[in-house]
Amino acid sequence: MATYKHLNIAREVLDNQRRTKNPPRFVTRGDPRGHGQKLNGYFATAEGQARKQIGSSASSPYVLKLKYDGALTFDKLSHHGLEFISQEGKQLCVVFATEAGLSIFADHLKKLGVLDSSLTYRQILEAIEGIEAWSAEDRKSWALKNIGLPNTPNFKLDVELWPVDVANHPNRIRLTTAFEGWLESQKIRRLDKVNLDSLLLYRVEVTSGQAQLLLDHRDVRLVDLLPATGISIRQLNRDINELPRNIPSPPTDAARICILDSGINGNHPLLKPAIAESASFIVVVN
Repeated sequence: MATYKHLNIAREVLDNQRRTKNPPRFVTRGDPRGHGQKLNGYFATAEGQARKQIGSSASSPYVLKLKYDGALTFDKLSHHGLEFISQEGKQLCVVFATEAGLSIFADHLKKLGVLDSSLTYRQILEAIEGIEAWSAEDRKSWALKNIGLPNTPNFKLDVELWPVDVANHPNRIRLTTAFEGWLESQKIRRLDKVNLDSLLLYRVEVTSGQAQLLLDHRDVRLVDLLPATGISIRQLNRDINELPRNIPSPPTDAARICILDSGINGNHPLLKPAIAESASFIVVVN
């Protein structure tokens, strides 16, 4: 400023107002007793369906879906006998429940609007809109829903289990041991396994009947077809010397793709026929 006195530089006034978070919107029911009776009906159906499903062991938890409105404090679900596992949608979460947890949850639903003066975190029960069991349809991946199971005697599937705790936790070890024992008892061939903190995945070879058992298994989160790229191993492993010399160019009405990159090998035999034009630009920074 001493050199350029005609420049007037003023200090900016810092306006750093404290941001306040919007408080969660908890739902209040006008008729909590009627709401509790409605949830009791949903729960009775969901509990019956969950109990019919397969478990790797007697301690395998039951899996329920909770549809809710407004805010739901997941870490407080344990006060109602439930354990939060996964957020599956904007207003849908998945919870585990043991035998004791199912009993506690049923008891609290019956007290809602009747003897709820002693209920802590009553707003959680009021937020719940519906209760369902995690079903075979929920366990189907997009590919299974849209393509279906392979029409062959035996085929391979990827089976994702609920990631209980972390990879080396005793609960995770008990889960994998019990599930692998169940696979062996059902004569399901295990091909591979990925056991990470956030992912527990098995690749298995099954028949259609065995696939249905997996879709009805409480420990299973998702069943999926193997990834398919449309490129065969033979194509990937092809020697470049075997490529034809005169690969035809795409038709004139083919879709065009613009690539912005630091460089492209325009003489590559697989790329050259498809490159319409290219240009180089020099960027000058002052």
